[in-house]
Amino acid sequence: MQPIVPEVMTVHIENSFNRIRTEVRSFAGDWHLGYIFEDGPKDHRGLRYCINSASIEFAPLKRNGS
Repeated sequence: MQPIVPEVMTVHIENSFNRIRTEVRSFAGDWHLGYIFEDGPKDHRGLRYCINSASIEFAPLKRNGS
């Protein structure tokens, strides 16, 4: 998972509640969008995304030859 335009979000390291997590916020409005944790599946680089579904718009993956 990745933003279509990375400049529209910011990430902040947070260590509240005795755990380190990465907070994702919108750049323009500074709204909380969710968190990225480093305890996810190994085949996804160990990352687990907990992002508010209202802040996501899924875009089709462009493949070569499509």
